[in-house]
Amino acid sequence: MYINYLILFHTDFNQLLFLINRLNSENTRVYIHVDRKYPLFSSEIIKLKRLGVSILNKRENITWGGFNMVKATLALMNLVLKSKGNENDYLILLSAHDFPVVNNEIIFNFFKNAKGKIFLDYCSLPTQFWSLDGGRDRVNFYWFVDELGLTKSERLYSIQKEESQSRLTKLSMDFYGGSQWWNMTFIAAQYILDYCLKNPQYVNFFKYTLIPDELFFQTILLNSPLKKKLVNNNLRFIDWTHPSEFPKILRINDYENIISSQKIFARKFDIKKDKEILNKLSNYPNQVEQSILLLPKFSTNQNTMKQNQHNSNTDQTLDRFIDQYHQLLVSERNTLKRFSLDKKNIQPCFFDNIGNTNFDRHYIYHPAWAARILKANAPDKHIDISSSLHFCSMLSAFIPVDFYDYRPANICLENLGSFRADLMNLPFPNDSILSLSCMHTVEHVGLGRYGDPVDYDGDIKAVNELIRVLAYGGTLLFVVPLGAEDSIFFNAHRIYSKSHVLNLFSELHLQEFALIPENGLDGGLVIDPDVELLNRQYYACGCFWFIKK
Repeated sequence: MYINYLILFHTDFNQLLFLINRLNSENTRVYIHVDRKYPLFSSEIIKLKRLGVSILNKRENITWGGFNMVKATLALMNLVLKSKGNENDYLILLSAHDFPVVNNEIIFNFFKNAKGKIFLDYCSLPTQFWSLDGGRDRVNFYWFVDELGLTKSERLYSIQKEESQSRLTKLSMDFYGGSQWWNMTFIAAQYILDYCLKNPQYVNFFKYTLIPDELFFQTILLNSPLKKKLVNNNLRFIDWTHPSEFPKILRINDYENIISSQKIFARKFDIKKDKEILNKLSNYPNQVEQSILLLPKFSTNQNTMKQNQHNSNTDQTLDRFIDQYHQLLVSERNTLKRFSLDKKNIQPCFFDNIGNTNFDRHYIYHPAWAARILKANAPDKHIDISSSLHFCSMLSAFIPVDFYDYRPANICLENLGSFRADLMNLPFPNDSILSLSCMHTVEHVGLGRYGDPVDYDGDIKAVNELIRVLAYGGTLLFVVPLGAEDSIFFNAHRIYSKSHVLNLFSELHLQEFALIPENGLDGGLVIDPDVELLNRQYYACGCFWFIKK
């Protein structure tokens, strides 16, 4: 079984790569339609091909509200069916502005257990959630969006409406509408494509409707034998409540709403406006409650067009919790009572029953890298500037450590000292420290995130301070986020290219460089990675061992 992702792409190639890297796994395939208006460069095609992406050769010029959106979607579906697939496969339609809320394993298991259900939003026309006579005017009048554009089409519609000139030819079927984004089986996709071949009048009719991508697929499936397989939920978190963004661009302050929605995907994201939310979602899914692996109790009669009203669907999780509590009560009666088991002490934990232990790749691998080097160097004392306190506390079991931070830690360990320091003005003499680390810190300096003054060149000043205080022959372990492009994501962090870091530390000798790739399939710690791997990174982690000579 494969999960086939059909992606409609029109802007921001970096965000597209971020999404693909998140979706890629041994059980997924990715197919992309690139809007004709997007200037796709050969270098971008090469990057996509290296990621195993299939790209549609024919590119439609997509206008919002026009039929070319449907044409592009049908072409992607056809491309999937021509590949090696089977009836157990799923096709999932995404925009490049979508992002999964859960990880690939959970997505795969969810659809594996779905028993051939088709997940999409639908309601019959007219619907209270749509304008233009509840959506009926979308199909009852001619719309030439691809030919004339939306503005001129609206004028033409107004004339038809005033003159009561509705379309003469209508289909003898009930119309249904809903969200453009769906999750369907291989069999459903095959049925739709066969239906279009056998009923060209249906396709031709929808060429002259408004926003047909929200009608075309629902109408076929709701008038088909597959109707009983439909679940009225497209598994997307979408917020339609924002007055100026429709839908709302999701940001970090939407995180809790997203992860509590019990949805599998969310939209709409803009990596230029908020990258932090995507990074956080990338780390969250391993913690999601296992109940999402089970088919949710969606009601096919439930209207889900109001996507701002989120379904929690936690019945199965709560049932399991109650059953297990009763099991424990029974077990208590049959053994020596050693604890107080009282209802007032109930503390449900719904997010720990997962298949794998979750971890942050950056903060697991880079301390392991640093610890290996420090063990080999065996310094008499080590100075750390604002790295992971957990790393410093573990290191202090073997080596005396002084930890310095803009916000000192109130920690009591015999071999660990904690002091306040400003990285742009370190309280040490020149050439005085033989063993020094500053890991996952400099990227924040000068962005005001931790109460420090805003300074565009704050990182340069911090680097110069590290170079100044490092003794000749001394070791500096330096770690920052690494990517193919240099970027600031205010006020979270900077991302550096490898060459940028080497230019900052041009006075020092690079003893070792290690990469923590953002995709676990590329490895954990990769020593001296090749250029091709470096160029695929967006938010990886670079580990630099410098020596002052």
